[in-house]
Amino acid sequence: MEHAAEMEPRETDPAEGSWRKYRVILRYFRKDVRKRRGALAGGAFFGFVYALARVAEPWPLKVVFDQILFGKPARGLIATLFTPFGSSPYAILVAVGLALGLTGIVRAVAYYYEDFLLSRAAQQIVYAIRTRLYAHLHRLPLSFHQERKTGDMLVRLSSDIILLRDVLVDAIVSLGTGVLLVLMMVTVMALVDPVLTGVALLVMPVIFALSFFYGRRIRVNSQRQRKREGQVAAAMHEAISAMAVVQLHGAGQREQERFHEINRRSLKQGVTATRLEARMYRSVELTLAAGLAVMLSFGTIRTLRGALTPGELIVFISYLRGAYRPLRRASKTVQRAAKALASAERVVEVLKVVPALQDAPDAQHAPPLKGQISFDHVDFAYRSGERVLHDVTFTIEPGRHLAVVGPSGSGKSTLLSLVPRLFDAASGRVTVDGLDVTRLTLDSLRSQVTLVLQDSVLFGLSIAENIRYGCPDASDDEVEAAARAARVHDVIMTFPDGYDTVLTERGQTLSGGQRQRIALARALVRRTPILLLDEPTTGLDAATQAEIVNVLREELLQKKTTVVIATHDQRLIQAADELVMLEDGRVMQRGTYDDLLHTSEDFRRLLAEERAPRARERGRPRLAGGSRRRLLFYSHNG
Repeated sequence: MEHAAEMEPRETDPAEGSWRKYRVILRYFRKDVRKRRGALAGGAFFGFVYALARVAEPWPLKVVFDQILFGKPARGLIATLFTPFGSSPYAILVAVGLALGLTGIVRAVAYYYEDFLLSRAAQQIVYAIRTRLYAHLHRLPLSFHQERKTGDMLVRLSSDIILLRDVLVDAIVSLGTGVLLVLMMVTVMALVDPVLTGVALLVMPVIFALSFFYGRRIRVNSQRQRKREGQVAAAMHEAISAMAVVQLHGAGQREQERFHEINRRSLKQGVTATRLEARMYRSVELTLAAGLAVMLSFGTIRTLRGALTPGELIVFISYLRGAYRPLRRASKTVQRAAKALASAERVVEVLKVVPALQDAPDAQHAPPLKGQISFDHVDFAYRSGERVLHDVTFTIEPGRHLAVVGPSGSGKSTLLSLVPRLFDAASGRVTVDGLDVTRLTLDSLRSQVTLVLQDSVLFGLSIAENIRYGCPDASDDEVEAAARAARVHDVIMTFPDGYDTVLTERGQTLSGGQRQRIALARALVRRTPILLLDEPTTGLDAATQAEIVNVLREELLQKKTTVVIATHDQRLIQAADELVMLEDGRVMQRGTYDDLLHTSEDFRRLLAEERAPRARERGRPRLAGGSRRRLLFYSHNG
């Protein structure tokens, strides 16, 4: 098992055995396969029936040649089966026609149910694995997702899992049916003429050697190709999701060139894989053609010498061609399985990651919280190793409103993320109501903590569903009350469908202020005892900032909820009960706004830096007549 923070994509050593990898993959997915064992067993049964029909199919041709064309008397089982209407050539011909028709019906029915049952089981297995992988991704910590390409994860969730089906079903059950057919045909061939059977079997070791040799090379190449496909998807996702930035900076041509280079590498890898597959098919076909030519020549000589009848030679050739067909299919299955094995390894690579954040074995359900938050000598570092927080220690009493201030990069957002356990402290303790957050179950803790992120993320759902996203049981009245409190109800009612309006991806058709107010409504409707706000006014215009500040002052900071705001906004800083000032991840000052204003030079400097942009705006030269020069930009995004 791998830790989430330690996972790195890597290529598998080509020397590692494919069978070992098959066993590893089956160990991860055997539960999914076992749940479909009824359908798989049914498909295998009908595959056995199909094989029996294929084995019986050449025997009517033997009767046509030996009994009808050459007039040899029928003996034994053939006499019993093909002379129920008499022993004349025409009566035997009728029996042969009926036998061929019955065999064809059995083959058709068996093939239908084999294909239907196995295909349905394969689709169900794909569904189960995709659901399982998606659920596992939700359990992995934020650090994992920050280090991975979203496009690559989408490829693993989609096409990699589809290819995985070839390993779990086609390469096992379908290949097993082919092997069964070959064994049955070889058994009958050995009963007819053991010597000729030995000659025919000489090609099989060559086929197996070719499959092993090319299969391993195709698998290694497919690993590289799937990695390239993930890079292509990641590049597309990155550019398309930031299309506004691309267009505004005139970077469309550069992005196309970057995509062309990544896509070209993927194409090159794909052409290499196709060349390997074609070489494998060519070698297999040449080997089978040579084997058939040798066997036909040797069989004709034995027929001329009286060791075989012409009908038996026809049966033998039919069996050999029938046995070669599964061998061709097996070679293709090996090629597909080699590609699928590379995809399966990518899926398993994610499933092997142990969530870094999970409930402790003795974790308890969080009781109803009052809202006290304590940081006790907390240190934190991201994967790079550079510490972001250093020995942070302070306590927030229930119902108090605390503003966390400091320059950008001082650790404010990181500090907030430790409370709902988006990350865990490297050392020290974070407690709520005196309870260590690592000793509480994640779901029970997060159900009582609300964090409004700086980047307000909305989903392609209705506005009502977005507001009740963190509280699915909220009534329509509660949703509307939260929207009114967030000063967004009137805006929502201007849309044709009101609260039922379905937003586009990430709510891009809304302005920044509208998205932020809907995010605040989503926080209000939860009514949790702890509310964390990460730079709620950053990136908004002055008018929208004023609206957000009013919402926070009138709706959130007046309630008996523990509120922690990481902010640069002086209005929110003044409204807080007390302040904590961070610098380089350390608590430098703590006190009320008035106390720090009088005692802390660093705090006054921070406020001065915040006021400087507005001071520059006020200090711009005016035009004649006393009006200030203004350039107005209109944007639907606020």
